[in-house]
Amino acid sequence: MVSILPRIVDHDERRRQVVGIARNILLEYGLEKLTVRRIAESANLSTAIISHYFRDKRELMLFIFLDTLEIAESRFAQAVEADLSTTACLQTLLPTDQESRNNWKVWIAFWNMTLTDREFRQQQVARTENTLRMIRGLLDRNAHPRSTDENEKDVEERRIFAVLVGIAIQAIHDPESWPVEQQSRVLESEFGRFADMTR
Repeated sequence: MVSILPRIVDHDERRRQVVGIARNILLEYGLEKLTVRRIAESANLSTAIISHYFRDKRELMLFIFLDTLEIAESRFAQAVEADLSTTACLQTLLPTDQESRNNWKVWIAFWNMTLTDREFRQQQVARTENTLRMIRGLLDRNAHPRSTDENEKDVEERRIFAVLVGIAIQAIHDPESWPVEQQSRVLESEFGRFADMTR
């Protein structure tokens, strides 16, 4: 008699699969259409299996939110590690390709949650502060002549971040007026003094 071994399930892989499918549903239909049933049907899984990996829809949404922020941070970190110019590194934070556009769409979709849900808000603030630290490291890496005053440094980093967010929001909502070239031109105009920092 042939014994059939139970199939070994990679739980981390299954969780990533569910998150990926949920993220695609969010991008195609919006947050209001993101339901456990729809995710289960798309993944060809039962709702019970989805519930095994995530306690409820809110936990799943938080996981998507954090995963998206990690993707964006990773892109920026890789550009810095590759020793790209300051502006090239900053451009990784803009919606210049399909992955980064999707990241911004997901992030924007969750903005209301960051206003109404304490954990979402705390995560958003923490990730923003981490991005500001990365921007600071980028500027310091290039020996950019900056004030030694910590308050002035903080203002400069927050100004850079605010400009990036402003460009990205315009590019997501009005992509025809804000193609990649336009985003780059505005960024270069704002941070033209970084142009000589290409490594």
